[in-house]
Amino acid sequence: MKKVEYWFWRIGSETAPHKIITTRWSIPKAEALERDPNAVRVPGTLEVRELPETDEEKAERLYGMHR
Repeated sequence: MKKVEYWFWRIGSETAPHKIITTRWSIPKAEALERDPNAVRVPGTLEVRELPETDEEKAERLYGMHR
């Protein structure tokens, strides 16, 4: 499993120019910067998620299968 940091972010609004909004859900840094290169993390909102990398890890997560 790999650990990925998810945060709430302050980003530029897609619908209202020059307006800064806070994301409604936490997203990883790469996604936030893709939406807005000037995105800023909201302090205190860090969530670390363990994401499966292999098919075995995915199956274990989905079905509780152990080898």
